[in-house]
Amino acid sequence: MANLTDEIEKYIHQLLTQSREDGILLRRNDLASEIRCAPSQISYVLATRFTSDRGYIVESRRGSGGYIRICRISCCHPILNTLELQIGKEIDVSRLWRLLEEFQQEKHLTKREVELIRIILGGSYVPISDDTRATLLKVLISTLGQGVSYV
Repeated sequence: MANLTDEIEKYIHQLLTQSREDGILLRRNDLASEIRCAPSQISYVLATRFTSDRGYIVESRRGSGGYIRICRISCCHPILNTLELQIGKEIDVSRLWRLLEEFQQEKHLTKREVELIRIILGGSYVPISDDTRATLLKVLISTLGQGVSYV
């Protein structure tokens, strides 16, 4: 018998497959009631099995009107293919600057978006490893609307 986390993951994948969009909108408590588990178990599955490395973006809002939005990152989007090819698993700061300039020139990113990414990933405020920088860059660009389809 599969464990509970596997069952939760399988159920969410079924919902994503049935959806005509690239994402779904759920309520954590409703999902937990349906599967008969604690809401924290839903959170655990989302945090460990629906990550950007696996092709998902999860947005969560807690409270009475809270929800969970799970979106697939569109792998066929040209900029994401470019990111995978140009970044790979690591990117240092000098390559990051060059890549951001290129994306701004090609109008994939605005000047403001480039500046925000530079501030966040430049390592001036918080030291960031090259592999973490690469992962965060992919997530930031995806989240800025360059390959994510929200419900």
